[in-house]
Amino acid sequence: MKKEFFEGAISVWDLPGWVQCVINDSFKDKIFDQIKNEKRIDLAKKLNENVRSRVFVNLKRLEAGKRVPLSFIIKITCYTKMSQELEKNIILLYSRGRNTKYIKYPNLPFNFKTPEGAKIISAILHDGYLGDNSISYTKIKATNEEEKRRILRDFKECAESIFGKIEPPKEGWNSQFSKGTVTIPAITSVIVSIFLNRKKKIKGEEYYPKFIHSKELARHYLRKAFDDDGSVYFKGDRKAIVMKLVTKDPKKIKTKKPSELLLKNAELLKSLGISSEINYKGVRKGHVWQLTIQGQKNLKEFYRLVGFDLKYKSDKLEAAILSYKQTQYKSSDTEREFLKNAYIIQLTKGYFTIQSLSKRAQRSDGRTGVVIKELVDKKYFKMIQKKGMIGHGGKSQLKGFLPAKFKVTERGRKRIIVVFIGGVFDLLHPGHLVTINTSKRLGDILVVVISRDERVKIMKGRYPINKEEIRQKMISSFRNVDLSILGSKNSIMNSVKRIRPDIIALGYDQEIDEKWLQKRAKESGLDIQIVRIKEELKGFKSTDIRNKIASGMKKQEN
Repeated sequence: MKKEFFEGAISVWDLPGWVQCVINDSFKDKIFDQIKNEKRIDLAKKLNENVRSRVFVNLKRLEAGKRVPLSFIIKITCYTKMSQELEKNIILLYSRGRNTKYIKYPNLPFNFKTPEGAKIISAILHDGYLGDNSISYTKIKATNEEEKRRILRDFKECAESIFGKIEPPKEGWNSQFSKGTVTIPAITSVIVSIFLNRKKKIKGEEYYPKFIHSKELARHYLRKAFDDDGSVYFKGDRKAIVMKLVTKDPKKIKTKKPSELLLKNAELLKSLGISSEINYKGVRKGHVWQLTIQGQKNLKEFYRLVGFDLKYKSDKLEAAILSYKQTQYKSSDTEREFLKNAYIIQLTKGYFTIQSLSKRAQRSDGRTGVVIKELVDKKYFKMIQKKGMIGHGGKSQLKGFLPAKFKVTERGRKRIIVVFIGGVFDLLHPGHLVTINTSKRLGDILVVVISRDERVKIMKGRYPINKEEIRQKMISSFRNVDLSILGSKNSIMNSVKRIRPDIIALGYDQEIDEKWLQKRAKESGLDIQIVRIKEELKGFKSTDIRNKIASGMKKQEN
């Protein structure tokens, strides 16, 4: 059977002929009943055995209940027309030579197309060792001794569910578990080597069967793979799952290509809807390649579909996901969200950097840099200053890093709608909340301009109760307010020119002439829509509230 045609099950007919086995007594008796009248020399010819003495030896061993080569058993059961009953009547299965370790009551045919089969294949390809005389699996790193034993016990139980009852080692399973290793007999290595190649595993160029691409099996395979060779990186804004594998194949070393195993793991992740990337990490006992999974969406999908059996890795991944302060943007919204956040920063500073945008967007610097590059290519952003160093190469004692600075272009600005509202916002009441929420629904960014104390004195003949800085802080605390700024001391138009809104929203009772505002905007070269909010909450006006407070205070004095 060629590896590429392996569909998940290995029958007795796929095993090498030199594998040795013992059959049960009842089946053995049936065979001898069929050949009792046959002469041994004639039987040797019919069985196509060249060495007649071998037939005599094997028949003598078979009759005594000892192990005999599988090729001989197959020939004699085919001759007696009992080959269909062979698999269920083998009670012991050995490798060749003096190896005494066996599988008792083998589960023929060996079915690897199960969750346990996927785990065994993954364990062998990653932290396992596929030798000529055994398969061994090592799990040293775990949070505690009990967890290490649990992982190793699970490997042993998975092996027994595939192969059958495995003869325990001389020292016992618990002794092996305490050492951090499980070793299973050579016959299991013979079986697995039918579709896995030991030399290719060492080189990191291993083939694994196509049936693993089944979503259910892929999940079990990847869980074991990342338990063995994966790790969770969580430091500051950087959150990722990584897997490093070394390529030792001379051909791969010359061409600097990642191992097939790493590429296949990335392919399996993609089939589950999890994006990953593979990067070259340098030389360390061979070429090191790293598979990286990052981004809130991918980490959440990995946690939901794959996850870890090792508790310390699972806990770290969960903490990394919980550290995200907001939900992942939909792919269609990413561009708009970054444009909005960039323009908000630009209104306050005049420019934005990768660091300032990543902080406001609550994304990693790496992810923010990728989006900025995309938007620069689309001419929505432009770089106004390249990154550099302070005092680099000169006599200055002041040294440091100057980040690159960017601005939103006119083309990018047209992709978002900015809404402007202004007012005193002194004694906050439900009417203000209605105005803010209604205005926010008109566009993408809501900018609230707070009237200055001096401006309020000129317009209303009195100072507000709360100072301008306090009023600005109160408005900033509203969830739907993207930016609050202090207005101009002279005219509202100075603030309008600075913000360049698409819409100016006016409260239902706000005393501003809409025609005058529209005219002044056109004179300034701005195309602005004026919207009067018609929704009114009766009984909630700042003047009425002020009067009630004043009358209440007078009653108390009297």
